[in-house]
Amino acid sequence: MNLNLTPDPARALVVVELGSPNTRPVVVTRSAGGGPAVPLRNGSPMPDLATRLEDSEAPFGVPLVYTATDATGAVATAATRLDVDRPRLDHPGLAALGTWVRIVDDTPPAWESPTAVHLVIGRRDPITTAQPLRTRAGVLTLAVADLAELDRLLALCQSGLPVLLRTPCADLFRDGWLAVLRVADASVMPTITSGNTNAPT
Repeated sequence: MNLNLTPDPARALVVVELGSPNTRPVVVTRSAGGGPAVPLRNGSPMPDLATRLEDSEAPFGVPLVYTATDATGAVATAATRLDVDRPRLDHPGLAALGTWVRIVDDTPPAWESPTAVHLVIGRRDPITTAQPLRTRAGVLTLAVADLAELDRLLALCQSGLPVLLRTPCADLFRDGWLAVLRVADASVMPTITSGNTNAPT
């Protein structure tokens, strides 16, 4: 059994091809940047008779190690990198909904605690209740050049599922799954004078 990898930066994914598995099922995992191995979507196990899958969730700009293990315990390993120079948002099940984005601002996230303060009559000190911090939350501001880009972004966010943010700037932005709670359009309308309808980018 052998494993062949082909990075495809234009589509922000890695093509994984499996040759001559001994026995089905075959499980394929990915380790990024020396981290733990995680099963690939549609690769745990691979569908019967499938020899090719596309990993559209691979992190950018770090060493990627893929491992395939068949039912007999035979193992094949291969390594590559996916070097991409711009951020991207992807859907967990429909790769066609993925879209390139331009990040304008990433409001510093907050980790809130569902803490409550109870003021009791006849008691000087309040009673407080607290729970562990919740998952971080914040506001991500993106720029779109035209309505077509906005429509692609809305189509991605309207699925009701979390979206995956991947960026080539790991020291500035943290990759991860985002639950979209609200999308607000803050368009700047162009100035129209003497028939000039050029919109800003």
